[in-house]
Amino acid sequence: ILYAHCTIPFAMSASAGVLVCNEEGVLLTKVRIGETKVKVLERVGVTTGILSDKEGFGLLNNDAVTSEGAPYVFKPSQEQKHQAGGDLAAELQALRLEVHGVRETLPSVLVGHVITPSQASRIPQVVASVFDSLGLSHNPRKTDSEYVLPQLCGDDWKLSWKWPKDYGDDRSLERTSYHPVAEYLKKLGFVCVDVSEGQCCVEKLLFNADIFTSREDNPMRVRGQRVYLRHRIQGRTDLAVLRRDNHGGYILRNMIKFVVEIKTVYGYQQSQTGCMREAQLQVIGLNAFNTHSSPPVVLSNLAKTHKVVYLDVDSEWRYEIKVQDCNSFAAAIHFADTLSNRKCISQHFSRPTTPDSSD
Repeated sequence: ILYAHCTIPFAMSASAGVLVCNEEGVLLTKVRIGETKVKVLERVGVTTGILSDKEGFGLLNNDAVTSEGAPYVFKPSQEQKHQAGGDLAAELQALRLEVHGVRETLPSVLVGHVITPSQASRIPQVVASVFDSLGLSHNPRKTDSEYVLPQLCGDDWKLSWKWPKDYGDDRSLERTSYHPVAEYLKKLGFVCVDVSEGQCCVEKLLFNADIFTSREDNPMRVRGQRVYLRHRIQGRTDLAVLRRDNHGGYILRNMIKFVVEIKTVYGYQQSQTGCMREAQLQVIGLNAFNTHSSPPVVLSNLAKTHKVVYLDVDSEWRYEIKVQDCNSFAAAIHFADTLSNRKCISQHFSRPTTPDSSD
């Protein structure tokens, strides 16, 4: 709810109306010019009280509000203040009882860590606790065969861009690949946006999701209540492929088909495990309690390594992260696009826990 403060300067036409605030300057309502004090009080939701113009002059019941007198200030009568105080005390007591009841019936939550995918190599213990919390394997299961681009795909699917000559540590060159890869995806008909610096992302984060342990994983009790570990996964990727054009607006998780995480050849060789952990955390952040879509992550060094990391689920809603090796970047894009068209499966992934009926 947005409140307008009555001390701001303004000029109003008859169509604009005038503002009515309380004594603290919080906007109560907006009324038409010419309405009487009785009508204004009715719009405020009371039948009695003091209505004053900006100079402090009180209005009689049949006096009309004008643009010159705005903003108007409503003050409750002493009787109303006394009644409101009694009502507030009763409401606070009822709220205390309600909160006490909630504490007795709902599980406690122990807040864990705030984790970004870029920390995957530096804090392996914390990353491991995230996988444990979700009941996931630390090493995602690879599919049996390599995915090959279907023959029906034409030459447009071939990525002609290549890294510059090998200069050793080439990690500083990673950013040079974003634009040509984005243009390649756009030529294939995809809506692709560079989000590497948080462009078009709320608070520069493409995802900012809480994950919770399941009930079976943590049976600890505090004062008779179960304690559940919670982590927050937040971050972004390099490129995001959207289901529809965002027209420069914010990109939300429900708009994402799949994302692309690019590593240089040297960068991937230096930390293959770290790169995979980073992609896994991105999958978790993009899919956690996502009720609209289940985006996969394309992880590639744009040379010989092309993988699609994605969430999968069995008939009993047991989740796991899988990895599909692909023989080319185009094949990885095609596979990720195919996955993105499946029905959403992440609606129960890391959803907040609810108490057992036996508790």
